[in-house]
Amino acid sequence: MERTPVFEPLQCHSRRRGCANPVRGGAGGCGGSARVAGVPTSGAVSASGARPSPGTPSPSGAGASGAGASAAPGRDPLTPTEVLVAQGQAGGTTWQARAQLWPHPETMGQALAQQEKWPAKQRNTELASPSPGHPMADRSPAERLRLIYPPGTDTVRVFLTVAGTETESSASRVPSPDGRPPGPTGGGAGRSLEGSLLGVKGGGAGGVPVLVAPVGPDVARVVAAWSDGTSTEAVPVVLGDSPMRWIGLPGKPGVQATSVRLLGAGGAVLATDTQWFH
Repeated sequence: MERTPVFEPLQCHSRRRGCANPVRGGAGGCGGSARVAGVPTSGAVSASGARPSPGTPSPSGAGASGAGASAAPGRDPLTPTEVLVAQGQAGGTTWQARAQLWPHPETMGQALAQQEKWPAKQRNTELASPSPGHPMADRSPAERLRLIYPPGTDTVRVFLTVAGTETESSASRVPSPDGRPPGPTGGGAGRSLEGSLLGVKGGGAGGVPVLVAPVGPDVARVVAAWSDGTSTEAVPVVLGDSPMRWIGLPGKPGVQATSVRLLGAGGAVLATDTQWFH
């Protein structure tokens, strides 16, 4: 059986980039204040793209399942579930980091319809009509679907909005509820947390850097220790019926992280990452 990746970037222009050109502002976040602990605003996204109001129930059963749970009946690959993972203020403007879970498509038609709902830069143009000479050109449609959408995976889009407008995003494959469950979190100091650092491009409020990353269900808190002696804590949030949890962790202007620790429910350090926010 093939191993289902915990985090496989599809289009992740800012993965493991440093906290470049942070917005200037007050302490407590990237250029201003931030809220990162357990924002309970999951829900479906309508076909028009309207955001759910806080507390809107998720059609996928947000919070009802954990690692290794069976897929909920009637998962619709064209109806994502969305959650707010972090929000704050920068330069008087509100920013939000959000994650969208898109269930695994079972047919080519579902896959193409799903990609039509994504930004153009996150669509795989080789899925339907591979260009001549491309490695996918000699593959059948069923093979292309299996390779681009591996069985046992879902797609998660993470994105940053500033004043309600999406400014930056990335996408990745994560285990689906009926895929290979994530193993115990562990690892020594170094590279142990994969994710996307959004907000490192542009200026003004759009330059707020925030790490959005999946963690296993055994992670209760993620704590960043900064070089100025302060720390920031993020509490993982549930995203639909996904076995993974998601955190949003803002950087601090002019300050580097000495470590980002993943802690279990009892406070034990499960893993330590030393490569973010440099």
